[in-house]
Amino acid sequence: MKNKKDETQASNNHETQKTRYLTEAQMTFYARKKKYCAIKEKRESGGALSYEEKLEEDKLKADLFASVLKFGMKEAKKTFMHYQVDSDAYLDIKQDFAEKFYEKLDSYDPLKSAPTTFYVRYFREVISNYLSKNILHLSQYDARNSRKIAEAIQLFDSQGIQWTENMIADHTGLTLKVVKSTLQYRQNTNYTNIDDEEYTQLASDMQSPEECVISQEQRRILLQELSRTLTPNEWNVLIQRINPDGRKEKTFETVRRETGLAMKETRTLYNRAISKLRCNRELCRFFNIEPELRPKKQTG
Repeated sequence: MKNKKDETQASNNHETQKTRYLTEAQMTFYARKKKYCAIKEKRESGGALSYEEKLEEDKLKADLFASVLKFGMKEAKKTFMHYQVDSDAYLDIKQDFAEKFYEKLDSYDPLKSAPTTFYVRYFREVISNYLSKNILHLSQYDARNSRKIAEAIQLFDSQGIQWTENMIADHTGLTLKVVKSTLQYRQNTNYTNIDDEEYTQLASDMQSPEECVISQEQRRILLQELSRTLTPNEWNVLIQRINPDGRKEKTFETVRRETGLAMKETRTLYNRAISKLRCNRELCRFFNIEPELRPKKQTG
């Protein structure tokens, strides 16, 4: 009959087998996440955490995010180098990365892939969404025209033809005025540097004019529901941040100045508001965030 020592040894051997072929990044992440999850499980089961455990939980959480942050910011810089962005853009992207990172942390298994391999698609999604909302500001009509013109230019270039604006107008069926204004817009924003896959994703997310009209009443109802869900301070920071009546999401620095709050408090209130939104599926759909996953009830 196995004693406790034998069981512990067997468990350690199994652990060694599982981690044998991990990269250094995976191994580090695995060890940190294991400790973090143990503390988190204790807290969520109602156990009282010591002061040291709370500090360790915060440190592990920060270290886990830091292990992929440099990679995420590098991805953002590769994209943003083609556009005119201010320094606040990188602060906002970092905050958005953090939200996405912790949202997906439970889903990531360090035994199956490297942290950057798992998170790259989610970070690129964050970058694309930020680009669409805050930099490009394209309507569906603009996006469709720009797409047609890009395809025409690509066709002419592939055939070694020196194209003109009139040739593009004839090829696409667009008016010369539209071709000129779209080309000017693309030049001003360096829009031609966005890759086709990312462009297609951004264009597909844009609402048509008809969809915008239909959603106005739903928007009013959902904002009323939002005001009942959040505290006044959470409501104020969230609305200032998402700027629903404007075309561009406000930076945290702008929100901080307009509300008179400290930066840390501004971010805390915003994160708290987002957490509450995840409990309401309608609000999640409206603000394009994933709802809170509730455990299935056990049957039998």
